[in-house]
Amino acid sequence: MTLKIFPNPTENTLYINNKKATDYSIHSIGGKRVKTGRLSKNGSLFLSKLKSEIYFISLNTGIKKETIRFIKK
Repeated sequence: MTLKIFPNPTENTLYINNKKATDYSIHSIGGKRVKTGRLSKNGSLFLSKLKSEIYFISLNTGIKKETIRFIKK
């Protein structure tokens, strides 16, 4: 199953439709890690402190790792 994030692009909150707790890390387009943590099932991230840019979020469920591009307005 593919993990989904929405809305994309986002202004402040990014929602992830994960089925269980998931570790995440967010990297800028330049490769700098800007945020890490653990999401609960169907979690959300508040991104108001990130500047407008293209980012990549890596999600790791323990079984599967997936990286998804998103845009912060």
